[in-house]
Amino acid sequence: MARVDPRWISGTGGVLAAIGMFGFSRLTVESSYAGHLLPFIVVLSFGLGLVFVPMTLTAVHGVAREDSGVGSAVLNTVQQIGGTIGLATLSTVAVTAATSRATEARHQGRRPQQGAGSPPWRRPTATPGRSWSPRPWCSSAA
Repeated sequence: MARVDPRWISGTGGVLAAIGMFGFSRLTVESSYAGHLLPFIVVLSFGLGLVFVPMTLTAVHGVAREDSGVGSAVLNTVQQIGGTIGLATLSTVAVTAATSRATEARHQGRRPQQGAGSPPWRRPTATPGRSWSPRPWCSSAA
């Protein structure tokens, strides 16, 4: 099938993808797109390409020609199910963390931050004739 074992290619891709994800974890609010985010997007993309292509080729390599449609369909279905489970897990973790932080802030007597990450009905808005403040409860304008 190949001159290089697909495990080596996928392993290298996994390492590159991990480096890209680690780079994302180091971003701050002041990070620029071109200097901080883009390099890790490229590394992650290259790494995922090195992971998925050999895995796909390996998965359909031993399938008989007359069963190639079924083999491809099964592979695609399993990929979709895996993506769905991963996304559901990620969103569950994110909602749990956000709820926990909001509850913690409430118990400490602070109000949770209401900014760009808040739902539209919770975002502070400018009222005509009144100065806008990112913390409307501290606004000195009446």
